Amino acid sequence: MEPRRAEGRSERSFSRIDDFLQVEYRIIEPARREQALESFAGRSATPRAPEPALFHTQAVAPQAPPLSPTTDPQILQALMALDRKLDHLLALLQADSRSGLTSGGLRQVNISGSGLRFLIEGTVGRGDLFDLRITLPTLPATVIEALGEVVQAVRRGEGPRGPHEAGIRFVAIREEDRESLVRYVFQRQRQLLRTKGIARLGMASSSSEGRR
Repeated sequence: MEPRRAEGRSERSFSRIDDFLQVEYRIIEPARREQALESFAGRSATPRAPEPALFHTQAVAPQAPPLSPTTDPQILQALMALDRKLDHLLALLQADSRSGLTSGGLRQVNISGSGLRFLIEGTVGRGDLFDLRITLPTLPATVIEALGEVVQAVRRGEGPRGPHEAGIRFVAIREEDRESLVRYVFQRQRQLLRTKGIARLGMASSSSEGRR
């Protein structure tokens, strides 16, 4: 699917979550802004396996080898799923041809289908254009590529070059990547609500036992 510029989409249309994600980025020079926006459309999409699931997948190879009388079907299915995941990870590594991306491991982010907010080392200002690569912890991993514009920058550290918290709005993103991100946010929200519900039940149970 062709990537398109993310214009006219209200940020309030998307749910947001706080999370820890791997975010890589580089700041694009102002003189290269239009070139970057134009070249993003021609950038090859990151290889992905169909329908990634949050922390779990049941991917099966499209053509299974013939079963022998002694083959355990469950073992064979697990091996095929593992082989598919390894192929996908190799494809991701081979597709990484861009240089200059800053990687700091997991970052605390606030993210939605319209953009994200996170802490950036050094100076950043409104209007700066970022080349972004966000890896979602699905199985197999989902890599989101986008261009984002800084709409808010707040200094959080000492000195003029201290870390800045940047609010970034996606200005170019593939629609399928946006949908993957929206799906991930929705799944994480359900996870967090479920976890909170279990915690409340545990507290209520402890309180009830304490009154006996």
